[in-house]
Amino acid sequence: LDHPVTLDAGRRYDVTVSTPSGAMLTLALASAQGGALEWVDLAAPIAPGEIVPGAVFALVAGDGALTRWRVLSNAPTAEGFFDIAAVLEDPGKWDRVERDIIADEPAPWIEAPTGPLAAPSGLVATELLYLDGSAVRSAIEVTVAPPADPRVAYVEIQAQRPGSAGWSPLGIGSALSARLLNTAPGAHRFRARAIDPLAVAGAWREIGFLAQALLAPPAAPTGLRVALNGGQASLTWEPVADLDLA
Repeated sequence: LDHPVTLDAGRRYDVTVSTPSGAMLTLALASAQGGALEWVDLAAPIAPGEIVPGAVFALVAGDGALTRWRVLSNAPTAEGFFDIAAVLEDPGKWDRVERDIIADEPAPWIEAPTGPLAAPSGLVATELLYLDGSAVRSAIEVTVAPPADPRVAYVEIQAQRPGSAGWSPLGIGSALSARLLNTAPGAHRFRARAIDPLAVAGAWREIGFLAQALLAPPAAPTGLRVALNGGQASLTWEPVADLDLA
């Protein structure tokens, strides 16, 4: 070599050099030694006259990729060093020139994910009670966290009641929660998926939930306090918020 090169030990390297016909020949190096080297061994011998003596060669790592440039100027600055001005090769440039396409500024763009929408995360179901006129009924509230994807326009939530083989719509839109009203005890299932502005839906996220409905016991009293007055003891506690207390 006319100048030392630094190679990484164990990495594969190739040499590309001109042949007398003008074609480019790629030759593999033997297992590279680490450090600065002034000579290298080829993995296989070359025949006499196979390459042009004194031709410029390129030494490239096997896992690297060559980028084509158009050289505008090339001026030597020191032995083995050159000041090169070049522009990146653009094979489609002449098509734009012939069609008189002029772009003064880059078009707006965003770095957005591609491929199918991911399934939502954080699908959670909780039970609650509500008043339907004077009657107390049970419900299940479902909350969902959509995937972190700017393409998501809204979320669809569906429910499956105990004993049912089909799914019923529970909510679709930008809201991230929905309620299934007038529930009965038993195994329920819920699922949710994200949908983009073109109505293309992503994968479902599904959970199961065993509801107790009105069979659920009320919450335990809190804030229990005892006050003694002579021979009497008075008990007080915080009000229980359950709607179905006797």
